[in-house]
Amino acid sequence: MAKEIGVTHATLLRHFGTKEDLVTEVVEHIRAELFAERVQRAEVVVSLAQSLRTVWKRLCDPKERRQFALLFELVALETRNPGRFDNLTSILISDFLDPLEAAFRNNGLSRRQARDVATAYLGLVRGLQLDLALTGDSRRVDAAMHRYIDDVTRRDA
Repeated sequence: MAKEIGVTHATLLRHFGTKEDLVTEVVEHIRAELFAERVQRAEVVVSLAQSLRTVWKRLCDPKERRQFALLFELVALETRNPGRFDNLTSILISDFLDPLEAAFRNNGLSRRQARDVATAYLGLVRGLQLDLALTGDSRRVDAAMHRYIDDVTRRDA
């Protein structure tokens, strides 16, 4: 990695301390970019269904899909060695779940329903991205996501 970005291995270690710290910083940067874009789009009033479709379309862009390869690798590493990456659960789950829950509550769901639906959406995004990575069948996974969005946003007409 050091060679690819034009620095020495020692420079990376001096700046980040450990490989885990570097990886956590990369994941945090990806998360921050997603939230910055979300804030920029918040000024444009669209339905929840349209917002979810827009996010899904963005996440399916080949450039964006690379982040899921990292995510899947980190989850495997963390599963085998819990606690290896500080704040990984927060960065990958809580930081996304809370705003999703708020969006579903604003769409008329109770707090409990919104939490359940947001959890399912987050899991579906990750599961369909894994499916897409393995099969390349974008037509099928897109259809599944759009069906889910239609089902959970019916009152968002």
